[in-house]
Amino acid sequence: MPLAQARPATDWQLDIHWTWAPWVTTLVIAALVLLVVWVYRTEISPAGRWYRGFLGLLRLMSLGIVLLMLSELVLSTTKRGEPRLAILIDRSPSMAEDDVDLQGSRANRLSAAKQFLTNDEGELLRALNERYELSMATVASEVDTLANSRDMAVEVGALSLATEGDRTRLGDALASLA
Repeated sequence: MPLAQARPATDWQLDIHWTWAPWVTTLVIAALVLLVVWVYRTEISPAGRWYRGFLGLLRLMSLGIVLLMLSELVLSTTKRGEPRLAILIDRSPSMAEDDVDLQGSRANRLSAAKQFLTNDEGELLRALNERYELSMATVASEVDTLANSRDMAVEVGALSLATEGDRTRLGDALASLA
């Protein structure tokens, strides 16, 4: 799998749910056109020929819009490629709490998260990276995006255990990874 992949491609498709046979549809459209042309040609009014022709064109366009709505035209999208997965590591002061039991001893939340992600020489991150387009960031008052490298476990292991900021900006982190 290449390290730098393009985003999943999106296929656009127009779907029509028209139940009439094509020959019936053609006959109905032809009959409507002939009816509108006949009505506006035989109409006796002070309106000029061009004006009546313009009104007939407007009538045909409105009938076309009605037929388009009846066809239930839908624009649908389908994404191809690997799904995206974002891993956010919180580095706010709450992560300094020593309330995690880590192999029989108390540890802070940030070190437990680092150990979880780097266990077995980063096997979890490697498996996720093979299956997903993986993005990682640390989050606190600021968002720091980690490089998408083959061995993310090394980057996670090199993270400082120091917490920073006074809040966790999850929305900004997700927006930066999008």
